[in-house]
Amino acid sequence: MEGLLLVVVGALAYLGSGGISRTSHKAAMLSAAASAAGAEVIGPAEIFRKDAWKPKGFVRLALISVLTGIVLIVIYFVSL
Repeated sequence: MEGLLLVVVGALAYLGSGGISRTSHKAAMLSAAASAAGAEVIGPAEIFRKDAWKPKGFVRLALISVLTGIVLIVIYFVSL
């Protein structure tokens, strides 16, 4: 039971630890709209390249949780 819990919590922490934030997404949408209107602005590709997948601190803890959960699950099935 603990192994499954650690894998799920670790995966959720890992997925929530990086990526495009809502503010970056809004800025990219505004930039695309302004670009379509003909204004000279920084395009959405530059914004996403700059902000994409910046780690926010829980990556190492999440990976440790996932690996520990997998080890616990393997130990459970080996000991049956």
